[in-house]
Amino acid sequence: MTPQHSLIIASLLASPCAASGAGPAAAQQVWLAPDSETPDLVEMFQHPELWAQSRSRVSVIKLGPQQVRATGKPAENSIDGLVKVGAFEKLAAWHIDVAIEAPAIKPWDCTAVHARQMTIVYIRSVNAVGGKVRYIAMDEPLAAGVRQCHDSFEGARDKTADYIKELSRDSGLAAQGLTPEIGDIEAYPFFGATDIERWVRGLEQRGAKPRFLHLDVNIHRVDVDRSVNAPRDLAELTRFLRGENIPFGIILWPGYNPVPSDRAFHDLTVSWARRVHQAIGQSDEVIVQSWVVRGGAACSMSDPACDMTHPHCAASDAAGCGKHTVPLNLPESGAFTLTRTLLDSLRILQ
Repeated sequence: MTPQHSLIIASLLASPCAASGAGPAAAQQVWLAPDSETPDLVEMFQHPELWAQSRSRVSVIKLGPQQVRATGKPAENSIDGLVKVGAFEKLAAWHIDVAIEAPAIKPWDCTAVHARQMTIVYIRSVNAVGGKVRYIAMDEPLAAGVRQCHDSFEGARDKTADYIKELSRDSGLAAQGLTPEIGDIEAYPFFGATDIERWVRGLEQRGAKPRFLHLDVNIHRVDVDRSVNAPRDLAELTRFLRGENIPFGIILWPGYNPVPSDRAFHDLTVSWARRVHQAIGQSDEVIVQSWVVRGGAACSMSDPACDMTHPHCAASDAAGCGKHTVPLNLPESGAFTLTRTLLDSLRILQ
């Protein structure tokens, strides 16, 4: 994901704009995506009682490539660690589907061919250990294609359409009943509502309609760029995507990378959830996700010198500083964790 920082707290916590007239969705799917290096990821499966309420609300758990890739060594947050605690069997028993946030177009593969092959490996890896990947969430192919690969809008669209179609009809996956449903994550306001609608229509016209559309919002730019009218655009995208019968969700995250504490992650994410609710009401899908780095105490969130590659960690800082460890996942009460953030956000969004 693209890091965003240099955000003024007051602007993020300010009262959001008036709600749009978009009506509520018929049903709501809840996605949970823990940060990749959280030290208690496997504890979610060893101690399910610590997130019983939030677990009952979760429809989908989304994992990243590093969490579904075999490492050949005992790494807790790799597929090896998840297998050791019976994660995939437990998810099935809890009726929680598995999604992978997977590469499509990336600067290391501007063709989307190698990325598709890697995605097939991830799907088969999960299947080989008793799991089943229900969804693939493509990680911003339009943004990567245009911004990093310097491709045209049309070029990125066509490569993404080919990725979706080829993955959907892969004979090896189909023969094993492993064909996933493929949706898209895209960046806003790097691309506005009109661009995203044009993108979705183009995929549909090429026989590659996305299963869902999740929006990754640069909250900092929304707050400082007066030309951006996020409530209007989010309401417009809600209207358009419901008209196309494509479930729509806005990723809930704090808007900073790094953040110094679990409390900061929680408070900023819940504040963003309030703003999303005022803009569009009840969304089709709720995605609570962390991909951010834990910063050091000396790294102010408003300091432009502090970013995910320079979190300014010191020996006195909390364990996990400089890594993707914020927030902890458990427990869902008594601490400012990811599962508590989920519950507090759902109280607003539902």
